[in-house]
Amino acid sequence: MKSSAKRLCHTASCCLEGLSVRSRTSLEMQTLSRASHDADISCAIKQATLGTYRVRLENIKIPDIAADRVTNVRRLKRVFKVQGCLRNDPQNYITAIISEEVFRRRTRDNARESTTVVPPPKLLLASEEEVACIHGKCTIKAASQILHGRDRWWVVRLYPTGLGESNVSQSSLLLTLIKTSESVANCRMRSLMK
Repeated sequence: MKSSAKRLCHTASCCLEGLSVRSRTSLEMQTLSRASHDADISCAIKQATLGTYRVRLENIKIPDIAADRVTNVRRLKRVFKVQGCLRNDPQNYITAIISEEVFRRRTRDNARESTTVVPPPKLLLASEEEVACIHGKCTIKAASQILHGRDRWWVVRLYPTGLGESNVSQSSLLLTLIKTSESVANCRMRSLMK
């Protein structure tokens, strides 16, 4: 039994060693292509980011939560009560979209760069203005049920609502990537959708 396993390993290693230079180069090119694609996606997300801000919960549009996610909201409420909300931890940021017009109007006087400030600066919105949560819905739902008074805020990564409306399929893809992205850096989007 042992000798057949050794033969199998030897045969496999001989096959790998026997790969032509062309085959190895092809595999290396595919790997480089994937890495380049990942870098392109990361760059697109970075360029699309308007910034990271503290936003009052009253200004975050909380979408309906699916019935199968209600248990997650209850779990998060327990976690927040025991260990706190840890809102300044980038892993706990939520993702939302905002009208570029509202964003420009509200940040016009804000001279601080939101990517380097800890905690992030406040984005003070009028009561009728809101950001729409696209990732972190259960988190915001739980937070809105346990935070009170002046403590009702959360850290939000913001993206423009349009995201290049001229190219809807690219916009949809970018929104999907943003929703699933674990680490999104803060920059601006302008040239991506041209």
